[in-house]
Amino acid sequence: MSLRDRTARNIGIVAVLQVFASAVNAITLIVLANLLTPYDFGIVGIAGFMLGIIGQFSDFGLGPAVIQRQKDTEEALYTGGAIRILIALALFIVAFLTADVAAWIFKSDEVVMVIRVSAVMFFLTSAGFVSTTRLTKELKFGKLGIVMVVISLVSASSSIAIAWFTRTYWAMIIGPIIGTSIGLIALYIVCPWKARFRIDRRIAKELFTYGKHVFLMLFLVFLIFHLDDAFVGAFLGLTVLGYYYIAYRWSSYFANFLTKLVYKVMFPTYSQIQEEPGRLKRGYLETLDVLSLMAFPLYFALIVVAPEFVELLLGSQWMPAVLSLQILCFFGLMRTMTEPAGNVFLAVGKSKVLSMTNLLSLILILIFIYTATVEYGIAGISFLIVAVYFTHMVILWWFVTKNLDVTFHDIGDTFRGPLFASVLMFISMIITKSVLGLGLAPFAVTLAVGAVVYMVVIYGYDGEKIKYYWREFRRLLARTRAQ
Repeated sequence: MSLRDRTARNIGIVAVLQVFASAVNAITLIVLANLLTPYDFGIVGIAGFMLGIIGQFSDFGLGPAVIQRQKDTEEALYTGGAIRILIALALFIVAFLTADVAAWIFKSDEVVMVIRVSAVMFFLTSAGFVSTTRLTKELKFGKLGIVMVVISLVSASSSIAIAWFTRTYWAMIIGPIIGTSIGLIALYIVCPWKARFRIDRRIAKELFTYGKHVFLMLFLVFLIFHLDDAFVGAFLGLTVLGYYYIAYRWSSYFANFLTKLVYKVMFPTYSQIQEEPGRLKRGYLETLDVLSLMAFPLYFALIVVAPEFVELLLGSQWMPAVLSLQILCFFGLMRTMTEPAGNVFLAVGKSKVLSMTNLLSLILILIFIYTATVEYGIAGISFLIVAVYFTHMVILWWFVTKNLDVTFHDIGDTFRGPLFASVLMFISMIITKSVLGLGLAPFAVTLAVGAVVYMVVIYGYDGEKIKYYWREFRRLLARTRAQ
């Protein structure tokens, strides 16, 4: 089977499973938002921030380094796995000892036990390193997808059950631990591994040499995405953080789905064609083209219906999150359009480019974040994140033009049609909403009108492209069913 056919098959498999898992996660978030309070989400947000900082050291770029590696792959796999276990032990100790610091910073003793219990996840994720990395490198995304679905279902059912009976934030802590534990068993079933603890010093050095820039890039990305949580929690309180947490989660929902799909399939695929610039360029632009067709209408629609979405599905107690959600939709859209460039640079071993651009974004955030948070609240910090990420996107695209023989005109061509159609869709939805008013029925009609307008306009703008992608989609489904 050709790489193109394998890529198409993998996209189909991962897409189906990712849609299912994302739907489960969305339903879970809706149910939990109705059962728990903004303060509960704030507690979990702070614990996630603290563990996230510590957890950035859990991989140190070892996963991408092994996937990208073309020689001594088996030794590299087990060397990386052994190092991950040692790192997990160290991080658990650090998390246990620093939990009291988090309680002092955020003025909440409750986060201490939450952080210490959640730190168990370091061991669980490290235990699956060998199998997960092997399956990814071998492009066996169907098996990975099965594990992903198992984790989603078990985590969701556990979290909802605990929330129903306890009405506490522990539902969002214990649920994922149970799900990941069961997922580890499923991972072993689909891809057994031998319990080997060995470290090849030469290979370890090579992995760290590649991985150090990946680690720096991921660490900077984490700070860019979560430093705002720390400032909101510290200066505005945990309840306000709960509002911001929900706004951020929903604004990132489509971006997370689409970018995870792209990363899981395209990064290892790009790695296999890293020496062929022409194929890399074509693959990058095609990926950007497909993402733009989906991301633009989804985010423009969410901006329009955000008030109804929050009140009808999450509950009126979450209405303070609406404006932040609408602003952050632009962040989610830009993140979706930027992710393919990051995958290309990782695949060709130029992670330093990502480290540089992310460092600049972090510096900009640090300069303005205090004023944005204290003076303008979560709306101000949302606007800051959008402005900084816009700068990040433009700079990263500039690097793409210098490394892939891609022009800004090429990039613009990929989203000119979807942007035009989405703007007309946006206008039609605003008009429909103003005429029909509020309520569940007007909400559904507004979404339906928007979908029809977008499909009609995008087909009229570039019908041949839509026909091409429809044919590819049908072929993709056929390949997927054949598996």
